[in-house]
Amino acid sequence: MQHGSNGTQQSEASPLAYFIDDLPYGRTHVYALIREGRLKAKKSGRRTIITPEAWKEHLASLPDLETSAA
Repeated sequence: MQHGSNGTQQSEASPLAYFIDDLPYGRTHVYALIREGRLKAKKSGRRTIITPEAWKEHLASLPDLETSAA
């Protein structure tokens, strides 16, 4: 648990939704993933929303990193 600025405890629960700027990619890349059908998105007014499930699906679809044995 983390402590908020007012001293209260905050749980590290999953967010209900992510906005484009919350993701670890640039906006252009995120919109390209959506356009290509590789990331599911929803709209609420002008906001583009990514559900935690859609983000997890996207991450699961990525290839594993191959490391070479030295």
